[in-house]
Amino acid sequence: MERYKFYYVLITVLLVTGSVSRMAAQQVAKSTGVHIVTNTANIYKVVTGDYTVSYKTGASYFSIHRRGKEGLQGKFFTLQPGGGNKEVDVFNPSQISKFTCAGNGSNISLTVTGKNSWCTYSAIVSLPKNNPGLINSKLMIQVLPGKKSPADVFKGQYPELAYVQGKAKVSPRLTYYFNSTPHAFTYHTIKEDSASIPDFNQFLYFGDDEVLGSTVQQYVDFTSLNDYYKQSGTVIFNSVRQPAGSLAAAAEDEQGNTGTFGFDIPESHKALIAGKPLLVSNSWLILKSGSPKINEPTVYCKRFAEGVSTIYDHIQKPEHKFYDWPKIVEQGYQSLVKLKKEHNKQILFHQANMGSIQRYNQKFGSPTGDALMANSDDEWNRVQTKLPYGDAWQYLFPLIMAGEYGNEFNNEAARKVFLAGADNVVLAGQKLNYVFPLRIKADFSNPDNWRNQYDCTGAYVYLMLMYHDATKKQLYLDEAKKAGDRLLKMGFEFPFEFTTTALGPLGMIRL
Repeated sequence: MERYKFYYVLITVLLVTGSVSRMAAQQVAKSTGVHIVTNTANIYKVVTGDYTVSYKTGASYFSIHRRGKEGLQGKFFTLQPGGGNKEVDVFNPSQISKFTCAGNGSNISLTVTGKNSWCTYSAIVSLPKNNPGLINSKLMIQVLPGKKSPADVFKGQYPELAYVQGKAKVSPRLTYYFNSTPHAFTYHTIKEDSASIPDFNQFLYFGDDEVLGSTVQQYVDFTSLNDYYKQSGTVIFNSVRQPAGSLAAAAEDEQGNTGTFGFDIPESHKALIAGKPLLVSNSWLILKSGSPKINEPTVYCKRFAEGVSTIYDHIQKPEHKFYDWPKIVEQGYQSLVKLKKEHNKQILFHQANMGSIQRYNQKFGSPTGDALMANSDDEWNRVQTKLPYGDAWQYLFPLIMAGEYGNEFNNEAARKVFLAGADNVVLAGQKLNYVFPLRIKADFSNPDNWRNQYDCTGAYVYLMLMYHDATKKQLYLDEAKKAGDRLLKMGFEFPFEFTTTALGPLGMIRL
């Protein structure tokens, strides 16, 4: 039963949306609460659940400690809204005009306000009273009349989080959940890999057993920063830095930063001009007591889902736009008809699109769509039924599409191709011991072992179950079980589940 529990949690992570678990927020609210404990001219301290957030006059950051561990080893966690950017220089004593620590109906906020040569600014750390352990960090700037920002005001070099001991940044022992369990076949998250996620991930999530004794999760509210992205001409790309050791990130990054991580305001491509206040940083830290081990994916996946749920009610949601999709689709069909006439040839559709087009035509009755699909069965002849030298996913998934299309639309051309690939798929799985390298020759020689495709083993399980449904042959069910057992020995690919298909876990649950 444990394996099914494992994949149930995996599916939960795949499908999580903001409102996954309201229970998480309710349980957190029962802890020690959120309240001010020190509010003097020089020291400000607020308790939020198991943690304290404090600021001491002259410091260049907000300090975060685990309650009861404030003096342990002299190490602590720091937060700098805006990341200590030198062009804004938030904590420069000569620029600070006011510091406040005050509460309102829903939050307690620590606010630094100041003014430099080109803007006024406010760095705000807010602690929601109903969510102990939840910390919001914002940096708001307003360019002064007649001024503009330095052209490269935000250089993409100042992540806002760090661990500190004394005056030096340090790298404590952390558990990197995005690195997957030991021996997992990490694929998309290998640094310097052409197929890796270029920005690694837009979440931060790790276990800290040494300093905070907690899981640390960061979420950036990119929607709320839309005005900054528009005015600066920059993009989100590579703006959440992982700590050293996570996702193979080097101890010192390409800009020479050591020990800093988290959200990093991306480099401005244009000078910011005078106008209304501009939000340039808005991130959320979710701290929760306890640090699950790397081999406890059911625990840290559940925590991740609960963390997303906790912040859901606090973040800005994009506006929903409702479109007349049938009208838009018909316009698209007309464009394809025009293209077809201009080039005097049959329009070719990728197999992945054919099912969507057929479903639309059946539901809305589109003569134009039906005409476009004429002779589309020829597309199934392009599906390879033998493993080519290339990406194994591009071999397995078209066969899956052919099988599903054949079943749903009673299409003999697709069904014929699907069944024709059965023997070769089984041969490939057996020869490779159900481990699919990115590239391999058709005779299974010279496998490219430097990167294995975790998703292909799951797709193989799914495909074998489809063949069993179609033929009732025990062989395919046996193959599905063998591949499923192999998949369970590959380790848990938490980072991969942000980008890959759900076919693998879906197949395992059905099995």
